[in-house]
Amino acid sequence: MTTTTVENNYALSNCKGQLESIKELYRNYQEAESKDDYEAQEKLREQAQEEALSVEFRSGWTHDLNDMKPEQFKILLSTGGPACQILGKLDHYNQPTDIEIQYQDWGTPWTTLYARGETYDALEWFCNCFYFGE
Repeated sequence: MTTTTVENNYALSNCKGQLESIKELYRNYQEAESKDDYEAQEKLREQAQEEALSVEFRSGWTHDLNDMKPEQFKILLSTGGPACQILGKLDHYNQPTDIEIQYQDWGTPWTTLYARGETYDALEWFCNCFYFGE
């Protein structure tokens, strides 16, 4: 008799859980928006901000330190094994674009969990809850 063991991918499960939490916040925000409930909208944006362990950004190459502008961002949602982060670029208005959510476990590379449709919209809303500059 052969026994097969299935290894759980805790990093992927963690990432999917983080994504579900973001989608739930987004759905609740849409509901509050449809009711013109500005207080609930603000509370949900604050909840989104509290989900992040850190928010970082970086600029590209420049010859003038005064000309440094953020070009990319990272929002860390969980760390260690498993870890989860959101990466993206910032357009010329410092609005998030090309957003992707990634997961990683000990000794493994960062892997993208592709988001489309409403899931991408939820990620975009979540990222827009953070301030990346003027």
